[in-house]
Amino acid sequence: MSQAVEVARRSRERGSESLSDTDLEAFLHYSAAGSLSEECTDSRIADALAAVDTAVRRRVGIWRAATWLPGDLNGKIKCARARAEDALLPPRAWTGRQRSQSNEDAACLALTELISKLRTQHPTEVRLTADFYKLLESVDDAGCLRFTPTEQQLTAATLLLRDFIVEMDAGEGKTLASVMAAAVFAASGRSVHILTANDYLATRDCDALAPVLESLGLTVGLVIDGMDRQDREIQYAAQIVFTTAREVGFDYLRDSVAESFDRRVNPTFDVAIVDEADHLLIDQARTPLIISGDRIPEPVLGPDLEALAIELIEKQSVSIDALYQNLALEAKALSQNLAKILLAGGLTPRLESELDRQGISTRQVFSDLWRLNDEDEGSPLERDLLFAIDPDRSTLRLTEQGWEEVYGRVDGPVSAFGTIQALRARVLHDAGTDYVLDQGDITLVDRLDGRPMFSHRYMHGLHEALESKEGLGRHNRADAKARTSIRALMSNYKTVAGLTGTAMEAADTFAREYGIQTVRVPAESESPQDGHGRGGLLRPRRTH
Repeated sequence: MSQAVEVARRSRERGSESLSDTDLEAFLHYSAAGSLSEECTDSRIADALAAVDTAVRRRVGIWRAATWLPGDLNGKIKCARARAEDALLPPRAWTGRQRSQSNEDAACLALTELISKLRTQHPTEVRLTADFYKLLESVDDAGCLRFTPTEQQLTAATLLLRDFIVEMDAGEGKTLASVMAAAVFAASGRSVHILTANDYLATRDCDALAPVLESLGLTVGLVIDGMDRQDREIQYAAQIVFTTAREVGFDYLRDSVAESFDRRVNPTFDVAIVDEADHLLIDQARTPLIISGDRIPEPVLGPDLEALAIELIEKQSVSIDALYQNLALEAKALSQNLAKILLAGGLTPRLESELDRQGISTRQVFSDLWRLNDEDEGSPLERDLLFAIDPDRSTLRLTEQGWEEVYGRVDGPVSAFGTIQALRARVLHDAGTDYVLDQGDITLVDRLDGRPMFSHRYMHGLHEALESKEGLGRHNRADAKARTSIRALMSNYKTVAGLTGTAMEAADTFAREYGIQTVRVPAESESPQDGHGRGGLLRPRRTH
């Protein structure tokens, strides 16, 4: 951590503000080349981040003078912008405003030239000198062009470049930190996916920060729902791609069953920087991603198996109620009883309410469960339970006692498996959250973004178990052509890093499941200041 802080501080001392846009791009690529190798010194990373830092100050900050509406500016820069706008009108419309100081006159001419260029050129084609930026900074007496990434953001970016999961408080600028790290990764020759929670965030972040990345000579892509195959292939070819794990996952599955290579979109699995990393990498780790094929008949779940599943659930509910009663009676066994409740019933609203009352975090109970239910010691918490649920409620299995109960009531392994699927349908999958009822059928809901998945069905009889649970008639099921999980998808990446506000609570899980270390970047001690790399970043308004 201290080493990353030192790199962040060095990046502020590099003096890249004296470089033109063209030279700044060259400086970044020179500094980033080999900067992530084990042999390279931290000074190369500091140089690379200094270049990105300067680009952020320019394109997110100083370019506001030309891209924001004049009414959003203040002070002398607002006056210079107004004069620049007037200078672009026909001569008869000139208002004859009184001359100001020479610096303001020069800023007016500079802005006139920039605005004129932006009317005929793409912003990525516009290259400006360092003197241009210094001039506008000198006129910005109100500070409306000031936008400076914080030391915390630079520190977080450094840690991401070292493959850490980084904890930052809400409002400390995780988005900018991830994009700064992505810029250095990309400039060093890596391909980067910035994985956000949904299409809206991916689009927002791309729109706000693509100008920074493109000013450094980096290509930027955006992959969201609704794009056709050709558009996806083009976007995935970019060095930095803003998208979601859902989009990458289904493109990966579609590529795996494509009839020919030219029908693939070919996402590059190199570097993944994950926003809200604990939610995606832990909470959603076992979320299935499935592509369905032709429909085939599925055996009907018999009423006897359904009744057996209901009976097992009722018996387990009695055990859970007893555990809740013991919470008040056995204070010394609080951790064990809470972990056993989690194992027996999953993270239900009842358990969440109890944890709030006790002042205990869910992560702590998850950790206690892993610690107290060690398989090498015979999974002691599973004794007296009929089935066990993984903490994220994504899987269910019968315990030893549960298997004895089921095998004593059914006529073979097929019926036993049908009973387990009936249990999963009733215990793990909730109407309105995991699926919705739609005109006599069940439509699955994507756990990642809440969208309905009309063409998807669970396999191995689970979908039919849901239909039986809801009293629906028999349907055919879709045979899965390809499937994966978020955990399996992420294993394709060579490098995985990420940010979240609650990383330290899940540090053990990140280390155990992904082999990734976790570190916290402390928040700034002072209050947020205008112009820092937070808050206003994602609200730029452009007029061209």
